[in-house]
Amino acid sequence: MSNGVARLLDRLNELPEEERERLAENFLIQIEDEDEFDRLIASRPDVLRAMADEALEEERAGRTLPLTEADFEIEAD
Repeated sequence: MSNGVARLLDRLNELPEEERERLAENFLIQIEDEDEFDRLIASRPDVLRAMADEALEEERAGRTLPLTEADFEIEAD
């Protein structure tokens, strides 16, 4: 087991069981969503290519903005 996984498990074990279960369920949903996205992209490489071409076209046309740290901030619900 990697050091990061061991640290994560240690932290999870410090939480109440209800919170551990909630986090585990959210993590599993995220993994399943990512797996589904990967399957979709793998089954339709033409769609991924079209999306990449469109992004490059927008960049070349000057219709994009550089990312900033604020773009990665998590909004509180």
